[in-house]
Amino acid sequence: SSDCSGLSENSRFALKANRYIYDGDFDRGARAVEVWTRVQPNSIDALASLAQINIMRGTTESLQEAIGAYDRLLELDPKNYGIYRQKAEVEQQRGDLAAAADYLQVFLEHEPDSGAAHLQLANVYQALGDLEAAQVTLEDAAILSDNPLQSELGLARILARRGLFDEAEERVLGQLNDELNAQQRVQVLSALAEIGFVTGRIEETIALNIEITEATKSFMPPMIRLMSIENQRADLLALLGRTDEAIALADAITAQLQPPIDAYMYFNYTTIYNVLDDREAFREWANKTQQVKDQLPPIFGPFIEFQSARLAIWDGDLDAATAHPVSYTHL
Repeated sequence: SSDCSGLSENSRFALKANRYIYDGDFDRGARAVEVWTRVQPNSIDALASLAQINIMRGTTESLQEAIGAYDRLLELDPKNYGIYRQKAEVEQQRGDLAAAADYLQVFLEHEPDSGAAHLQLANVYQALGDLEAAQVTLEDAAILSDNPLQSELGLARILARRGLFDEAEERVLGQLNDELNAQQRVQVLSALAEIGFVTGRIEETIALNIEITEATKSFMPPMIRLMSIENQRADLLALLGRTDEAIALADAITAQLQPPIDAYMYFNYTTIYNVLDDREAFREWANKTQQVKDQLPPIFGPFIEFQSARLAIWDGDLDAATAHPVSYTHL
C-alpha cells in the first residue's frame, strides 16, 4: 500500500474513494465519500466527490442526492456558476431536458462566451427535437470554441437527423486528421458509427466499434468501456444473425461487472433474444430487469417499457401493450 502520511485529509479521502471507483467498487467508493462529507461537511472537494459518485451510480435516488450536493455547493459558493452546468448534466441523465435547458440558460447569462455550454445546450435542444435551435446554438459554439470539433460533429448529427446522410458523413470525415488526440478520434469514429448504423451498414459499424474500443483503452476505465462501447457490439452481432457470438460477448462483459452495474447488460440480452425470437429467454431477462428497475437510471425507462409491451403482445393482452408508451426504435 502507498504511504499517505504526507497527504492532506482531503487528499487521503479522495485517494481512497478514487481507488475504489477505478476498481469498479462503487459501494466502497460511496462509503468513503460519505464518511468524508461527515468529517468535513463544508468541504467543496467532498461535496463535489459526493455528487460525482452518485452520478456514476446513476439510480433515481443517487441522482437526487447528486442534485442535493450541488445545491449545497451553491449555498457555500453562490458565484460558482459552473454548478448550473453540472446540474444540467444530472437533469439530462434523469431525462428532464426542460430543466437541463433552464440551468444552462442560467449559466450562459453569467458566462455567455462559453462554447462548451452552448454545445451542451445544443445537445439538449436536439434531444428535445428542436433542431433549428440546436443548429443556431451549435453555430454559436463553433464561433466561441477554440476547437470546433464538437460543434462540427453536432452539426453533422443534425444533417443525419434530417436524412442528409451523405452530407453528414462527409462533414464527419472532414474532421479526421493526424492532429486529433485519442479522445477526439474516438468522438469522430463514434459519429461515423452512428451514421453507419442508421444507414444499415452493420458490418462497417462493428469494425468501427472495434477500432473505438482499442482507441479508448488509453484513457477510459475498463468498466466504463465495457458498458458504454463493447456491449454495443453484442447487439450489432445479433442483428447480423451471429447470435452465438453476441451471447458469448455479453456473457464475457457481464462476468466483469459487479451488481447492480451488471443489470445494464440485461437489455443486451433481451435485444439478442428478441432478434432470435426466443420468447422464453427474453421473458427471463425482462423479468430480471423488472426486479432491479428501481436501481436503474431513468434513461432506461423506455427500454423497460419496450420489454413490458413486447411481453404483453406475446401474451395477447393488447390493452396492456398499448399502456406502455414506446417512442423509439429498439435494437
